[in-house]
Amino acid sequence: MRPAENAADERRVALRSLSEADLPLIEPWYARAGLWQVTGLHAGRPEVDLRGHFEEARSQPGRDLLAIAMASDGEIVGLLDRRVPYPEADWLTVGFLALAEPYRGRGLASEAVLALEEEVRRRGLAHRFAAGVTAGAGRALYFWLRLGYRPLLQADLPWPSPGKGIVWMVRETEQEGLPHG
Repeated sequence: MRPAENAADERRVALRSLSEADLPLIEPWYARAGLWQVTGLHAGRPEVDLRGHFEEARSQPGRDLLAIAMASDGEIVGLLDRRVPYPEADWLTVGFLALAEPYRGRGLASEAVLALEEEVRRRGLAHRFAAGVTAGAGRALYFWLRLGYRPLLQADLPWPSPGKGIVWMVRETEQEGLPHG
């Protein structure tokens, strides 16, 4: 297995906090994406807009919208809603993940999630990860399964879930930056 530093050097994507200056660059594809996302949440809700997500994230401690940018040229190709610690200490939750259509199916979303996990583990912020997926979103469920997440029944959740029809996909890794399995 390669050291984490080498894996980071080979990444095709980089994550960074979204800034207000980024919004005009993202709005054209974000509106067309219909918020296709691997979480399957918010799909088909036209009232969910980029600026609304941005303002909401800025107002909540521990929440951040991250730009998924191509490492080669910095082009923003996706967006990830990160909440840590959430829903409780030692957990990170992906609120949503959206990619511009031309970049889907290339493994970039997987790479972004793995980079996010690595970073928060390295910083000691979390070693448990969760994403809520709409029960009927088969592609989203498959995405998280491929990354090693497993579904939890509502009764098995360590926190109360407000959503009916949501499948919580979770993964726990070792603490202190050890390789995940």
